[in-house]
Amino acid sequence: MHGSRDPRPRQAIDRLADRLRDRLADSLDSSTPNLAKNDRRPYIETAQLELHPLPLSEQICQFADRAIARGYRRIQLIPLFLLEGVHVREDIPEQVKKARALVGDRLAIEMTPAIGSRLDSMYHLLAAKIDRFASRQWILLSHGSRREGGNRQVEELGKKLGVFTAYWSVSPTLEETIAQLRDLPEGSRSDRGAREIAIFPYFLFVGGMTEAIADLIGELSLKFSDLQFHLADPLGDSDSLAQIIFELMATCAA
Repeated sequence: MHGSRDPRPRQAIDRLADRLRDRLADSLDSSTPNLAKNDRRPYIETAQLELHPLPLSEQICQFADRAIARGYRRIQLIPLFLLEGVHVREDIPEQVKKARALVGDRLAIEMTPAIGSRLDSMYHLLAAKIDRFASRQWILLSHGSRREGGNRQVEELGKKLGVFTAYWSVSPTLEETIAQLRDLPEGSRSDRGAREIAIFPYFLFVGGMTEAIADLIGELSLKFSDLQFHLADPLGDSDSLAQIIFELMATCAA
């Protein structure tokens, strides 16, 4: 995960890791029924790219040492990121490269694609939330990346969902997108009423960022007083998100 000074994302990632352990344990139950109970609990830990006392490379090395002691010869690193931005394309691979150099041939360190690459799975997860309030015009609000192509997956997801996209850190911003929606001619609007706008924060967990989004929406509700706004919850540490991660792990391990 990225890392945060807010304790809530840390707590959420721990709960998500527990869900994933349970999901993997269930898989072992069905595929290896004779395995001892003590061996059914998969070995999963979490790490942070930023705001951790140790750099990610050292966190990986420490995990690798513990994995080797448990008899493992391969580990998977799963980036819990929704964008193919600088962190996923540059920062994390650099840290993995350093960790591999330190670990050597004692253990293989594999890096999967980021979970945001699972567009079909993310589509089904978000569509289930959006369809519950289909009368509203939805905006998919992502953090955004300045890296070329970093927002491509969000744009593809928004197009597939039939919703507008906006970004926290780059253009089009939420305010720009709301203004665009309000100014659309009546005949060119979607079936969802543009006077009732719902914002889905395409972020993993509740935290400082989602609070900042809520504050911004409060300000925008004063500026666009003719519109009604609804803020949905982020993805959260749900069974559905754990399933997406499980599918990613299984695909990359095959």
